Amino acid sequence: MDERTLIERCISGDGEAWRELLETYDPALRTLARVVLRSLNRPADESEVEEIRSGVLEMLLADDSRVLRSFRWQCSLETWLRVLVRTVAVRSVRRKKIDPRDVPPPAPVEPPIERMLSQERARAVREALEALPDRERRVLSMFFIEGRPYQEIAVTLKLPMGTIATVLARTREKLKDLLKSRGL
Repeated sequence: MDERTLIERCISGDGEAWRELLETYDPALRTLARVVLRSLNRPADESEVEEIRSGVLEMLLADDSRVLRSFRWQCSLETWLRVLVRTVAVRSVRRKKIDPRDVPPPAPVEPPIERMLSQERARAVREALEALPDRERRVLSMFFIEGRPYQEIAVTLKLPMGTIATVLARTREKLKDLLKSRGL
């Protein structure tokens, strides 16, 4: 069954369609949850992954599938689910108190040559970011540095939500090419 039909059937309350949606996208939800948790410097243990997965499913079901009804097909369903996973993960991390056992030990002091190379890499990344057009730089910074969800970025920059995903994908590639050209 194609994605549109599957979503329409889920919205209409078809239990079989929900089972198919979960069966199809559950592995991706779990994988994405692990990736997002790692990007937020959180342990990607199974309880955290399950909490995020459950949060996404609750979001899809809440208020008579209001969030699912808001999907406008500006991107693939899987891309949209990535946005939901990131949103749920960021909210979850912000909500939790820091357990002292979760704080990593201080990093070992790096040798001066390594510190110098790190500073050089950081300067090259900053320069590459500054070389990007304003809109691309702002979208990249808001998503990766500030951890803001697509919807918030779209509202702030007055752009369609699907454009945010496109800009991020293209800008990551552009930044990667800029850094490669600088030897990184």
